[in-house]
Amino acid sequence: MQMQIKPIPSEWSQLISMVNKLRKTNVVYLAGGAPRDYLLDKPIKDWDLFVYTESPLAIRSCLQDDFNLQRSVGNADGFYEGLAEERGVQAIDYFVNMNGELQVIYLSRNMPLVELLEGMDFGLCQVGTDGKSWTFTEAFIKDMENQTLTHYRYFEAEKRMKERYARLSKKYPN
Repeated sequence: MQMQIKPIPSEWSQLISMVNKLRKTNVVYLAGGAPRDYLLDKPIKDWDLFVYTESPLAIRSCLQDDFNLQRSVGNADGFYEGLAEERGVQAIDYFVNMNGELQVIYLSRNMPLVELLEGMDFGLCQVGTDGKSWTFTEAFIKDMENQTLTHYRYFEAEKRMKERYARLSKKYPN
């Protein structure tokens, strides 16, 4: 399958740039499903914004105050342990805007975009942008060319499912 490389949407670049400036970080990525769906002309369900910061609460305030975003659901304090922490995720916030849901994933360490992408479970999800250029992994290109869905993080599936079950059980106790 031939994929047409489209320009990065200007609103994505602007969001990344503004978060960079507001919090003086240069690690802000939009990655996963939204870039994949955009490039493949599919409807976008939500956006995953990855931010490396030592103060997630400051970013949360910035997004609420400067971008008028409303928090939706998520862990009450927003901080995670276990597999998410092992993969470099310290917290996740969920915001709702007129276009859907924006998930802000706060990274606990500075990592290159390609490292972040290689940690995603399916090859077809391993695409992202820093607002200036696209980054694709070999797994993404292979899945695109072969029209396949290859699961790369199968060894984590059971552990991830158990942690997700524990989180959802707290969120929906009945």
